Amino acid sequence: MTRPGRQSVFSDLNNLKVVTATSDEYADCFGFTEEEVFGALGEFGLSDSEQEVKSWYDGFTFGSYTDIYNQWSILNYLDTKKAGAYWTNSSSNSLVGKLVREGSADIKKEFEELISGKSIVTPIDEQIVYGKLNENEDGIWSLLLAGGYLRVIRHEDFWEAEDKDIPNYELCLTNREVNRMFRTMVKGLRIP
Repeated sequence: MTRPGRQSVFSDLNNLKVVTATSDEYADCFGFTEEEVFGALGEFGLSDSEQEVKSWYDGFTFGSYTDIYNQWSILNYLDTKKAGAYWTNSSSNSLVGKLVREGSADIKKEFEELISGKSIVTPIDEQIVYGKLNENEDGIWSLLLAGGYLRVIRHEDFWEAEDKDIPNYELCLTNREVNRMFRTMVKGLRIP
């Protein structure tokens, strides 16, 4: 899903079609669909857990596809039969923690909004790279969307900024698993 760097037309890797979180192409291939998850729950005798599983692991959106579930978390849930943080505990999430800690007061306030279950509206630049965050602090939302921590509620018309059309998105945390990760991460952070 991330955009690889291309050197020139003569490099070994070029002419790729980039598929991102807002693309419809292959959107149902980035996770399990709700039909697949509910079918698996039924096969494991866990049909009564559908709503719990939905709140914990649903919420990924790719293009116009909604109700995409995280595969790693679903497989672990089927194995343990318990809800918990599986995907978010599969890495250190240190980059996300660093972005939260070092973000401005406005970024921290927006995180607080997200953790409380609200949404934020922000421009998204799917071309943003980590090294450019110093130039555009709001790029954090683009990185978190690409990383699966945020989901698109709706896409607005284009917003004019610095002579470029930048798409504006309403975003919220992906699901309960991600919310729990952020709550744990920001414990003790003082927001001015």
